[in-house]
Amino acid sequence: MMPREGVTCLTGPMGRDLAQHDCKGTCNWGPTDERIDDLQVFECASCRSEWTPAQAWTPRNADGQLSPKVAAARAENPVQSSW
Repeated sequence: MMPREGVTCLTGPMGRDLAQHDCKGTCNWGPTDERIDDLQVFECASCRSEWTPAQAWTPRNADGQLSPKVAAARAENPVQSSW
C-alpha cells in the first residue's frame, strides 16, 4: 500500500499499515467499519489518521477527553508495559 502524498503510515505487526496525517488540532476519534487482526480500526474525523488498540498510544479528542468507544477498546486491550 503506497501512502498518498503528505501521509505517513505506521507499520507494525498488523494486517496493514495505519494512516497517520498531520494533526489539525480538532481531533474527534471514532470507530470505522474496518477491523485489522480482529481489532477495531478507529479514525480521526478531522485528519483521517487511524488507530487500533494494538498501538502503545491512545488517541484523545481535541478537548483532551477519550471518546467512550476508544476508552472501551483500550480497556479491552490494555497496553502491555515492559517495566
